[in-house]
Amino acid sequence: MKYKTITLKAPKNAEYTSVKLKFEIIEDINKFVNNLLKKQDIIFAEKTAPVEYVICKQNNKKITTNSTVLYNKKLYSIFETKNYASVGDFIIIKNAGLNRKYAMHINTALKRYVFNPKQPSGVVAPIPRLEKFIKVDKNIVFASPWNEQMCLLKGGYLNITGHRYYAIQQYAFKLTYKIVKQP
Repeated sequence: MKYKTITLKAPKNAEYTSVKLKFEIIEDINKFVNNLLKKQDIIFAEKTAPVEYVICKQNNKKITTNSTVLYNKKLYSIFETKNYASVGDFIIIKNAGLNRKYAMHINTALKRYVFNPKQPSGVVAPIPRLEKFIKVDKNIVFASPWNEQMCLLKGGYLNITGHRYYAIQQYAFKLTYKIVKQP
């Protein structure tokens, strides 16, 4: 097994310091998910939190996603991933009060949120949609669907709806999703 050290950054003026943790590098995310599915059930959830967005005005705009995580009862920031937006893409700048930027192709955004793509910015609600998740049992790093590294802290969730797996940290998941009973 290969590992990568990732830093959980303490907030400015915190009375505690940053922490370095080992994350296992997952070479085959499909195999990893299949092994987890042998040990636990799928979690069904719907996104409930509105998002604040802007429409991208330039091509190849780099978006770095840092996420808030809870570790040892303290809040930290972790680098989660990066991706690139193009003109017309949807850039989420806030989600459930968290300053958590990430980019989404406009066609995907139209399927997930109720908004007018001609509005350059605003706050929108998610379209109700049942999604499938699995909770991870260790710190992992894997290749995202957009071919960038994605980090997920133990206890976080992998969205396994379809075959384009992506991470949602546990703290963000609890603020933005509602678990529903199995359909």
